[in-house]
Amino acid sequence: MIVTNGFCKDGFKEEYLPYLEEPNLITWFGVHPCPLFHKKFHPLPLGVNAPNSLATLAKNNYSPTSYCAAIKDYNDLFKLLRNSEKTVLLYSNFTNSTHEERIKVEELFTNKSFCLVDQKSEHQVRYSEHMFCLPKKNDYYLTYLTRMSSCKFVLSPRGMGIDCYRNWAALLVGCIPILLDCQLKPLFQDLPVLLVDKWEDVTEEFLHNQYEKITAKQYSLKKLYCSYWLDEINNVKKEFFGKK
Repeated sequence: MIVTNGFCKDGFKEEYLPYLEEPNLITWFGVHPCPLFHKKFHPLPLGVNAPNSLATLAKNNYSPTSYCAAIKDYNDLFKLLRNSEKTVLLYSNFTNSTHEERIKVEELFTNKSFCLVDQKSEHQVRYSEHMFCLPKKNDYYLTYLTRMSSCKFVLSPRGMGIDCYRNWAALLVGCIPILLDCQLKPLFQDLPVLLVDKWEDVTEEFLHNQYEKITAKQYSLKKLYCSYWLDEINNVKKEFFGKK
């Protein structure tokens, strides 16, 4: 069994497909799936790019207790933001340097009256009341999450990889990510995500209609947490060895 996660370079490429035909390889769980389906490959979420992640804490020699405290603090923050009022229809906040699709999306929505557009250099405000015991170094990220949590939808064009951190951060704070229909569709099954055929379909009227449809359903958020994916990995192992 192979489990891969990380940056765009760690994605599953079409050239890796022959490895899945090896009888000794049970399965492969990984981020950024290629467009071609294979029954042995299972896509994983890219997750969130929290500036005060466990990796950052490790570099600063934080104790395991601090790791657990940081995870709890982020989970508490996400829960708090999920329950916030959604007063803005559409949010946009991304750099356009990682993929050409982002340039097109930026041009389409920058001057739309129904879209709140932020840049990463803006809104550098203190948000210490929601920082709990987290290292107080990344006010922008907390402000970004807070502003996104006040919006019903967020534009989420792909970056260097097919998946992006924004998709999962949005879901954690109760905002619906919008992205082009692609090979990530199975990963987002049973989650409040809006997949569109083309960006031009995203109009004010369309979003109002979609919001009513999406919010009329009940969703489980267990896919947003590691415990779900650990269970999935263990279930595949148990199924394989149970056949032996």
